[in-house]
Amino acid sequence: MKYTIAFMLFLCGSMNWAVASDIEIPEPLEPWVEWVKANSPDMDCPMQYGDVGTKQCRWAGTLQLDVWEDGGVFSQQFTTYSESWLLLPGERSYWPDSVRLNNEPAVILQHEGFPALRVAAGEHHVSGTFKWKQLPISLALPVDTGIVNLSIDGDAANVNRDQQGKLWLKTGVSHDALAEADRLDLQIHRRFTDLSPMRMEARLILDVSGKQRETLLSGVLLDGFIPIDLNSPLPARLEQEGMLRLQLRPGHWEISIIAYRPGEVTTITVPQATKQMPAQQELWSFESQNHLRLVEPEGLQQVDPRQTTLPQAWRKFPAFIAHASEPDKPAEVLKLKQIRRGDPDPEPDRINLARTLWLDFDGKGYTVQDKLSGAITRSWRLESAPDLDLGRVAINGKNQLITRMAEDDGQGVEIRRGNLDLVADGRYEGSVQHVPLGWKHDMNQASVTLKLPPGWEIFSVSGVDNNPHSWIQRWTLLDLFFVLIVGVAVARLRGYLWGLVSLVTLALTWHVDLAPHLVWLYLIAVLALLRVVPAGKMYMPLLWSRNLLFIGLILIAVPFIVLQARYGIYPQLEKMPLYESAARYPVSSMAPRGSADQVMMEKAGKMKRELYYSSRQDKRMNQMLDIQSIDPDANIQTGPGLPNWEWNSFTLEWNGAVTKDQTIDLTLIPPGLYRVIHFLRILLVLLLAYGLISDKSSGGIKGWLASFTLRLPARPGDEGEKANA
Repeated sequence: MKYTIAFMLFLCGSMNWAVASDIEIPEPLEPWVEWVKANSPDMDCPMQYGDVGTKQCRWAGTLQLDVWEDGGVFSQQFTTYSESWLLLPGERSYWPDSVRLNNEPAVILQHEGFPALRVAAGEHHVSGTFKWKQLPISLALPVDTGIVNLSIDGDAANVNRDQQGKLWLKTGVSHDALAEADRLDLQIHRRFTDLSPMRMEARLILDVSGKQRETLLSGVLLDGFIPIDLNSPLPARLEQEGMLRLQLRPGHWEISIIAYRPGEVTTITVPQATKQMPAQQELWSFESQNHLRLVEPEGLQQVDPRQTTLPQAWRKFPAFIAHASEPDKPAEVLKLKQIRRGDPDPEPDRINLARTLWLDFDGKGYTVQDKLSGAITRSWRLESAPDLDLGRVAINGKNQLITRMAEDDGQGVEIRRGNLDLVADGRYEGSVQHVPLGWKHDMNQASVTLKLPPGWEIFSVSGVDNNPHSWIQRWTLLDLFFVLIVGVAVARLRGYLWGLVSLVTLALTWHVDLAPHLVWLYLIAVLALLRVVPAGKMYMPLLWSRNLLFIGLILIAVPFIVLQARYGIYPQLEKMPLYESAARYPVSSMAPRGSADQVMMEKAGKMKRELYYSSRQDKRMNQMLDIQSIDPDANIQTGPGLPNWEWNSFTLEWNGAVTKDQTIDLTLIPPGLYRVIHFLRILLVLLLAYGLISDKSSGGIKGWLASFTLRLPARPGDEGEKANA
């Protein structure tokens, strides 16, 4: 109960300091106020937007410094919002003396390298003196001291400070010269973004000359706008009623203020001219958001943004001149005429699908990983088809809860952002020959990477636009030409039966690595020449060419036969797998217990949660609440484990849009049939080689063996020619 009350008081105290005092604390909680403040001493300090842990608990006013040859005096006003350190001018070599706090003697200490006083919240006036033998070259000043009025030997001097904050005490100019040089040129550019709520970014461009001084600018924050960010190189503070307090020093400065206006905005009033607003006109830029509402700006003079001094990124939006009117005249107003709210006819969803399919080793289903990207403009829920069983869905790297709208509908997830970055893991248990798209949405682009386990091969593919590396798609006209030439030649030499054997052999081996290819064509050509060339000088070279080709065929066929036998027995050796790093998923509450992997995953999940809560306690004040985040202990579906192997990989693509009823038709060769094909290749290569070697027209096997001797074998028909002679 004590910590609950403390947390409630902490929330009350963490609000903006300008309105915190107006909050009434319930009477039962009043005794706890001091206890909560003791644990949060900077509760009442102004905070920086987006980083509530950084607070400014002190505001240093103008430093009045009068120095001469043997000493000096200083005085400065401070405002503190909690117990704080007041950093004073000086350093170890030049330590201040006779320091008084609110006209009372004070003891100074050293803090952050400067003389300092520890004071309570409130207004404080500090004064003191310096003593030195001669005027020093420089004097150290705290960084948060913005304005310095310096006089040397009674004459007003120019303030010269470097980036380290040192004040150089040498040259100066007269007070009259400084007064004449005091000048402030101000330009104000505003960009309004028609979001919900409306966002305004104001850029103030200041050209300052003269002495350092403090000024108050009115009309910087327009009526109805709430500031959320102030970025200024000069000490700056937003006061009430939209006024900006600045501590000026010579130079060129740019200040940025971001604010928003809640509710529906139909008019924006131009601030009126005052003594605190040197700018007589402003340049406004309006960025419409037509998907939220369509408006027509009117009421102000429109100008060409390319002819203005607006930032380059703002010049693509309509620009207007906003004139500051006199107090006794009506102010100019930018009116936003609403034509349409929302987008009744948004653009179609543009979804790109990149799918990876892993076929099961038994060929009964696929493991699926889909990566969806693009833009969602119409539907805010993505649903899968009933035949795709989603197991895990992550959006922008965060796991999402998978839901089902009705019993007959597919699974899906809610999408709350226009840009899509989704990864889905699941299972498909339908026909492996006909693979559907799997989503109830048309795809702008789609591609599929199909990964087959060892022993599986694709015979043909249809339903895609590209030419995958299947058995049918590998064939070209040149391949068919060579195979037919060899088949016809063998049929003419050895008959139609051997011609058919040669066609089947080359059809099964033509695209296989290390298989004999062109050697068949050369061997058939030599055998045909041996039939017609008479005995003589040309016959012996042809005979030895035949012998060398037979030897080459043996040298090529033996490694091929060995590999085919190995792959037929062990198909996983055909291509060495490329293992990928295993994906890590959160621990599922439904996973079976007892395994070593499960224990390690539970330890990793516990360590992750401990680190999460530890970092959350350390950075609780520096993080914004994300209402769309998921409880780290929630039971979110983790899906099936993804395979990390890769043997045969095929890329299937479409050139254009893909409808939701698109399917991929596959003709797969199962491992049993593929094993038979391996051994059939061996048998056919041996059979075709035997058919060519046993050609009787060239002497058969005996003639081939005899041709290795020095004796020339008799050609068929030579004995008949001798008898006729």
